[in-house]
Amino acid sequence: MVTQKIFNNIKKEEQLDCSYEEFLNYYNSLPDKTINYSYSFHKFDEEYKGHKIENPTKNNNALYYVLEVEGRTYLQNHKPYVSGYEPITEENKEEVLNEHINQIKEEINNSYKLQETINHFKNL
Repeated sequence: MVTQKIFNNIKKEEQLDCSYEEFLNYYNSLPDKTINYSYSFHKFDEEYKGHKIENPTKNNNALYYVLEVEGRTYLQNHKPYVSGYEPITEENKEEVLNEHINQIKEEINNSYKLQETINHFKNL
């Protein structure tokens, strides 16, 4: 989401000649990108590329996953976006992974839409 404050900074920096409403309307009209990803779950006794992965949760049933999104690799050995080291388990692995994927997709799409909107108004 583009706030008025963010817009004001972008408008000044990029020397755009549009209103906040015009900018936001264009931004919101853009479709989300199709984002490619793959993943795999692993037990901590399995190595990743020849390396033992640390289990910060100390839970013997914990898992880690490797998530690849748009050329970036995330090796996740505990629940992301929560404080502390909460384990990823058989019971919560799909939910944890989906939350992580959705967060990354949102970040990528926000960045993409922001750049496309800036480019649109720079080229008018």
